[in-house]
Amino acid sequence: MSFAPNSGDERDVPARTFFARNRMLLGVVLVAALARLAELGREPLWLDEAFSWRWAHLPITELWGSAARLETNPPLWFTIERAALLLLGEGEAVLRAPAAFFGIAAVPLAWAIAREIAGPRAATLAAWFLALAPLQVAYAQEARGYSLLVFAALLSTWGLLVFAKASFELGEPTGECGRERSSEGIGRHRGLVAYAIGGTIALYAHNTGALLLLLANLGVLGWWFAARTRDPRTLIPWFAANVLLAVVLLPWLPVVSQQIVSAANVAWIRQPSLLGALFETARLYGPHFVLEDASFVRALLAAPIACAGLVAMRDASERRGILFLALLAAGLPALVWAAGLVLRPLWIERVLLSSHAMGLVLAAIGVASLKSGLVRTALAGCLLAIAATDLAAWYARAQKVPWTEAIATAAAEAGPKDLFVVVPHFYHWPFAYYARSAGLPEADVGVYPETPPPAEAPVLPSIDRGVRFLSASELETALADREGAWLFVYKRRGGDPGGVLGRLARLGCVELRGTWRGSWDTGELELFRFVRSRVALAPSSEPKSLSCDRPRAGLRTGGQPE
Repeated sequence: MSFAPNSGDERDVPARTFFARNRMLLGVVLVAALARLAELGREPLWLDEAFSWRWAHLPITELWGSAARLETNPPLWFTIERAALLLLGEGEAVLRAPAAFFGIAAVPLAWAIAREIAGPRAATLAAWFLALAPLQVAYAQEARGYSLLVFAALLSTWGLLVFAKASFELGEPTGECGRERSSEGIGRHRGLVAYAIGGTIALYAHNTGALLLLLANLGVLGWWFAARTRDPRTLIPWFAANVLLAVVLLPWLPVVSQQIVSAANVAWIRQPSLLGALFETARLYGPHFVLEDASFVRALLAAPIACAGLVAMRDASERRGILFLALLAAGLPALVWAAGLVLRPLWIERVLLSSHAMGLVLAAIGVASLKSGLVRTALAGCLLAIAATDLAAWYARAQKVPWTEAIATAAAEAGPKDLFVVVPHFYHWPFAYYARSAGLPEADVGVYPETPPPAEAPVLPSIDRGVRFLSASELETALADREGAWLFVYKRRGGDPGGVLGRLARLGCVELRGTWRGSWDTGELELFRFVRSRVALAPSSEPKSLSCDRPRAGLRTGGQPE
């Protein structure tokens, strides 16, 4: 791999020669596509992806209406998923295809941002960094809207960069002034159109998109104040674009306001300390799958990237563009952390993916600005080798809990009157997805350990399969006329969710038939077989192990045959 010197400015290359002069970009995009599309449907759906599948089946009017108030993410992603299902049919690969598409499309945008700031060498390296970033690849293979947010963030950032450079840095034209004025005008308008499109997508891709746009506009104002001539008229188009975005956001504001106050499905997010937030931000740039249990080492490996950014600040000629990018890379984690103090905790890894992409572009600019070609090539090669090794580790192991195996185990032994129980109740979503193909009966039960699902939650008969949501005590009543049941119990922190297993142990035999774990979704799925005892046990009796009538399934931990 060669990173050629920055030879000339390619920003105004005619369209017919663009691809001919940027074959490397096409190659990097191809690599990015291979990384994101490889085995796209291999892994089973996990909880969040199964929710996307269920929510995408809602009617459009409900998706953008009453149902939007029950979900903490805007409805744009689910609308895209709905279109994919209608056009391509059901399937894991279909559900993940839109995420992969936007993950691939983000790579040329990273290239364009780096080229706008520091030229073609930095652009090529930025494209490579994003193409092989394991965290970006992983989320581009998930049926969720995070790669859509990254795409939108990069598009709006590139648009504001183009606008700011055309408006604040180009001096008064001389010579062929008509052509130069025309070029500046085209640059401004092209940049603002890209910003408006990217900003609209960001606002309706994720609620934190508003934080990114806030930072980006602060960066534009800072750029304008730092310009040699501060003409307020140059800000008029930028102001108009933001007015347009405000109008676009207006219908969503009441929903966001309600979510800030009452959203219950994000109550599990914990606010880190300031030191913890800094540590978690640094970990974004280290290996994730090779050093899965070595968080400190992962954070330390972010040091070369930080040093590269400092080198870029010292040597690059276009410091304003670098400062603009640094504001987005460092400012978004800071704003997310601050919002957790003022409003409610938002700090999770996937919310920071946009700032991670900006940081990778910034690192590429820093590495590309190194004077020594040998050092530059060695550092770039080392960082890319670490990324490729980490990416290989991502593909080498099972990442998500194999619901298919657990359901197949139960289906092979289930009696005609057995009840299927999912604990906690929201894990009914992945259960329902795979139960259909296994031929399990429609009626089953979801047990809520604490809070019942909202009464106004939408019902989808074809998806929900007649599910009933019961408390742990109500489950005993539901089992009154049943001889047995199969329990799919998902444990994030061990124990007995809702005390369901302890209650059933008083009524009969509760036997573990298999345990399945994944690396991506932290927790384990356990399958239990319940057989009612012929002997009545006193309510105060201690749970006791009784012999189950049916033979064991012969499964060991991990769901593999012994």
